[in-house]
Amino acid sequence: GKNFLETMGSTLLNSATWRYLRKLVELSDSVICVSKAQRDIIIAHMPSLTRKCYLIYNPLPELSEIEINGRDMGYFGGPSPLKGFNVLCSALRYVKNKVTIHATGFDPSKQGLIQFSNKSRILFYERLPQSLYEQIHKETHTVLVPSIWAEPFGYVVAEAILQGRLVIASKVGGVPEQVNGCPGVFSFESGDYRHLAELIEYVNDLSVETIRDLAAKNREVFLKRFDNKKVEQELMSVLDVVGH
Repeated sequence: GKNFLETMGSTLLNSATWRYLRKLVELSDSVICVSKAQRDIIIAHMPSLTRKCYLIYNPLPELSEIEINGRDMGYFGGPSPLKGFNVLCSALRYVKNKVTIHATGFDPSKQGLIQFSNKSRILFYERLPQSLYEQIHKETHTVLVPSIWAEPFGYVVAEAILQGRLVIASKVGGVPEQVNGCPGVFSFESGDYRHLAELIEYVNDLSVETIRDLAAKNREVFLKRFDNKKVEQELMSVLDVVGH
């Protein structure tokens, strides 16, 4: 979303400050990573931190299930290519049946819709308050996460599962370990828009009863794997170690 000068300026700033930031991180008593994927990336670039890196998953937000009232899908990553918006647009050109996507995080001046030859469409919204976000969520049964960058711990994925939605997500970053064991999460290789199109078609053809059953199992598995009390205890243990 940045223009050329902003992009070049950001790149130069990162290049100039990285060696100082690296030294600062190496002075840390500990480094908290929120996924194994994130820890592996850090250690690969800075092996000296191997003994200092701790894996502690992010705490989960306290969210309840939201009733499914519609047959649409949701995408909450905005226009960023890193979030996979281009991948999603490419996939919709290969979807055979009509699908409606509710997409948030877009510039208010650019609201409207894109309609494809198969009559699939994307409805655009700006960044919304929680109350309006929940209204859109009621119209969806599946959340799409087609990211191409390695997100350490995807809160969009977590929120979708906790609110009783199926998920179609790319296999990048911490997402695969995050959704491990969830029967209502469908994965594809990052950038593979044809496979994404196939998964959109498959999920869209599921019955409402099947969708609700899979979503309930997702939430059950997820809450067993990620316990906020355990996260607090693990963090306190790290603080106790570095404090001595």
